[in-house]
Amino acid sequence: MRSSIIIFYFLITINTFSQEKELNSTRYSMISLIANPEKYDGKWVSTTGFLKYIEGEEIRLFLSKDDLYYNNMKNCFVLYLDKSKINEKNISYFNGHYVGLIGYFGNIKHYFYGGAIENISDIISIDDIKAEEKVIEIEQRGKSKD
Repeated sequence: MRSSIIIFYFLITINTFSQEKELNSTRYSMISLIANPEKYDGKWVSTTGFLKYIEGEEIRLFLSKDDLYYNNMKNCFVLYLDKSKINEKNISYFNGHYVGLIGYFGNIKHYFYGGAIENISDIISIDDIKAEEKVIEIEQRGKSKD
């Protein structure tokens, strides 16, 4: 039940980043976007993955932690931020986190990447949501022992 509430909260949050994007974006798994990039080319999408940020390099979103660790470029998207809304220094907080984001999907025919997500104006750490859930769970266990 609690995980359903958290997922619902995430979906509501990710889809309310901006009114324009809310009306025009749909949630897709990275697997769908990687497998059929031409189907989503030029559409607003929301998706989740593991973010990799190293100062001076491209920002990437990976399908899994293993893909992030081994730098598997076929299972990642290069990310382009809307710099008027997201400061690149603030993005370092999300390095290694499981995140949700909304952006404009581009099916780039590039050797290294599965695609690109552009005009990203908001990112949310799903790890932070899970951490809040754990705190609530621990607090409730403590109350039930009393």
